[in-house]
Amino acid sequence: MNRCDFSSISTCLKNHISESNQMSQPDFLYELFEDFMDDPVNQDFSMDNGLVCRWMTGQAKISPKISAYYSKPIIRKNCPYHPPESSSTDV
Repeated sequence: MNRCDFSSISTCLKNHISESNQMSQPDFLYELFEDFMDDPVNQDFSMDNGLVCRWMTGQAKISPKISAYYSKPIIRKNCPYHPPESSSTDV
C-alpha cells in the first residue's frame, strides 16, 4: 500500500515527467509552487537543496508558509482542481 503524502505524490509526479524534460528537485518544486513563488509577498522565501531533498524524501514536512498559501480560499478557487467547499449541514 502506498502512502498518500507530499513525498509520495511529488515523487510520482517527478517520475512521470519524460526523461528529456527531467529537472532538478528545486526546479521541480519551483514549477510546482510557481504561484506561491511568484507572489510578491513571498519574495523572501527560498528553497535550499537540503530542505527540498528532505521534503521530497518525506524527512521534513512541507513549509507551513506554502501550505497556508494554498489553503487560502481565493487561491484554492484559482487552482485547476479544487475540492468543493465543505458544508456544515448536520443530518
